[in-house]
Amino acid sequence: MSHWYTTHWYESESGSASTPTLTWADTGDGTGGTATVAGSYAASTNTIYYASYAGDSETMTWTSAGSRTGDGTVAVSLASGHYLLRCHSAVGSDASDSSILYITVSNSTEVVEYRLATAIQARIQALTL
Repeated sequence: MSHWYTTHWYESESGSASTPTLTWADTGDGTGGTATVAGSYAASTNTIYYASYAGDSETMTWTSAGSRTGDGTVAVSLASGHYLLRCHSAVGSDASDSSILYITVSNSTEVVEYRLATAIQARIQALTL
């Protein structure tokens, strides 16, 4: 389906925005990282959202970490910890979300065993036993 958006045409499948792909690169210094959006329309507004992941998906709050127009990177400031990350892509009235990523923001001074233990803890808490 074709749509007129501001000053140009864009193509969408089944009347919805293109589903973006989201990847993550941790800075390794405990301050966050870089989210990279690909596969969206050039005119789409791509907003990155994060939620702290402590195993309780019932009370998660999604918070905007920044946005950009079209594909590219968004610097995301987060403290060391475990998070879920997603991208909401919108063009006009059409919108689509990326898959949700489980990410870790780490500090290179933390020993590997500690990072593994906190990751295991977060996943065990998610089991809601």
